Amino acid sequence: MKDVFDILSQIDAPQVLDIATGHGEFVFILKEQLGSYQHISAVDSNAQNVNYAQSLFPDEDIDVYRMNPEELAFGDSSFDMVTIFNSIHHILNWDRVGSEMLRVLKPGGILMVTEMYQDGQQSEAQRTYINVHHWIASVDRSLGIYHQPTFAKEQILALVEKLGLHRLQILDYYIPAGDPHQAEECRYMRQRCMDALKRMEYLDNADALRSEGENVLAKLETHGCVGARRLLLWGYKS
Repeated sequence: MKDVFDILSQIDAPQVLDIATGHGEFVFILKEQLGSYQHISAVDSNAQNVNYAQSLFPDEDIDVYRMNPEELAFGDSSFDMVTIFNSIHHILNWDRVGSEMLRVLKPGGILMVTEMYQDGQQSEAQRTYINVHHWIASVDRSLGIYHQPTFAKEQILALVEKLGLHRLQILDYYIPAGDPHQAEECRYMRQRCMDALKRMEYLDNADALRSEGENVLAKLETHGCVGARRLLLWGYKS
């Protein structure tokens, strides 16, 4: 992960905004790699995510807000850099969110997108990770939560290209892991499966979805899992 985001050490971005921050995963990377930042703002529409991320970042130079990414409460040209990390598949209206990201970004500022994809050359452990993620997304949707399956690589490229960024650069990467049964991602996804099964306890007519979850867990125990391949894309606002 550190080597992949070395690009951040070459960027001058005092004011940064992270969209759909979740538990603040990318804020940690920004803190470690982006030496030029003076202040990081992070936003998410989910109150639980915001509360959790706020507890992780008591720093005076980092603020986490609950905010709809389709209606950002920031002025035009407020940020030198805007980022979104592995969250496009959680966005209901990408055109609107993309427009807002560009609105609050300064001319000449950098917009950076990271997103995993489901196709291409993936190991068996990576495909298991993708299968687990897709099943959890199905559970979320059954509970009324917007959560789409991982996109294909070309779909992600098309979504980012619609933003009209200049000098768009693309890096295809994955995070190497040792034993996929002992990888941190494997433990994390196993726990997410168990949590999803628990959330389904009171769902009616969900036998097929439960059965699918049990099959996914069996694959995870057989193959382990490691993070799927991702695209890192960044470009500049005109």
